[in-house]
Parts: sequence; C-alpha cells; structure tokens
Amino acid sequence: MRKEDTFFYSSLVVILCMVLGFVLIITNEKTGIPSSSSSSAKGGSQVLGALSLIRSHESLNGQALSGDNGLARGQMHFHRGTWDETIKSLGFSGDPDWSWERGSYDTWRCYIVTIAYWHRYCPEAIDRNDLDLLIRSFRLPTDPYRLDNNSYLFSVKQE
Repeated sequence: MRKEDTFFYSSLVVILCMVLGFVLIITNEKTGIPSSSSSSAKGGSQVLGALSLIRSHESLNGQALSGDNGLARGQMHFHRGTWDETIKSLGFSGDPDWSWERGSYDTWRCYIVTIAYWHRYCPEAIDRNDLDLLIRSFRLPTDPYRLDNNSYLFSVKQE
C-alpha cells in the first residue's frame, strides 16, 4: 500500500470516529435513546451500539482485559495478529501508543481499530447499519453466519 493511501485511510477512520461520536452526542436525549429522525443518526448509533455491546461482552466493560488464555487482550479482546494487521493498514505501525501492548487497553483506539476492521471485512454491514452483522463480523469476519456464531451474537446482545 502506498504511503498516500495509508494516510488517506487513517484520516478517514479518525474522521469517521469523530463524526460517529458527534452524531451520538447530538442525537441523545436525557434518556440516552438516540433520535430516529435521521438515517445518519440511526447508522451512527448502530455502529456505536455494536462497539459498546461488544466491549461490554468481551471485557466486561473493561474489567476483564485478557481472554483466550492470554491470546486476546484489551477493551475488545483483540488478538495480536488482528490488531497489528489493522494498525498497519491505518499507518500506525511502530507508534508505541498504538501497539497491541498499549493501544488495546484504550477504548477509543479499540473503537477506531474495530471500525477499520469492519471497513475491511464487512463494509456492507456499516452501509446497511446492520447491528447483527457488525457483531457477527467482529468474531468471524470471513464467515459471519457460521452456525456457531449464533450463540456469540445472542450472548453479546444479552449484555
């Protein structure tokens, strides 16, 4: 990948996260329920909702920061290979703040990495604002509808 492409995609993901955060702030009422008046608000809330549900399930809201016998770590329980591959695609390789050892413990970095991961493996889930497919694709991006992924979807949504 060319350096220009890496910068473009890195910037795009950062901007997307900022926009999604802004949409969430704008559309939330005191109840915390997003407004349904615009499709972009619904889409932003679905992506942020999926991120929140997955974080809640994977790390018990940041209380259990290691899983799979130490192979997964951080807020979203990323495996090193997945984290490193995504960080490289964003152009952050070599930055100690984005290393698996440090970055995976930061919620916002995890969210940025997850969104970049989804953009690579399941852009249609983001385009369609499909909460279930986002959750399924987090665990099994190349086979989200594999039968054993149904229990993962169910347990994440029950959190």
